[in-house]
Amino acid sequence: MAEQRTGYVIASDDPGHMGMTLFMVDRSKQRKSFWSNQLTDVLVYQDKDAAKEKAAALKYNSPIVLDWNEAKAALRINTSIAGK
Repeated sequence: MAEQRTGYVIASDDPGHMGMTLFMVDRSKQRKSFWSNQLTDVLVYQDKDAAKEKAAALKYNSPIVLDWNEAKAALRINTSIAGK
């Protein structure tokens, strides 16, 4: 059975690839980058207000807060764009 997750992630447009979404990485899981187009090492907030506060503090590419299901939908779009 597929893993069921809940929570909120911070996402942003990928300035290098039109239509793709980047997700903020949990730096305790990997230190190579701050953003990823995958959900494997993403930073998941359980509190939406905390996620919004962090997103508001970020300066570039208009970051937004997505719930887990919205993030999975954005990942499907990333996958379809990458596959073209």
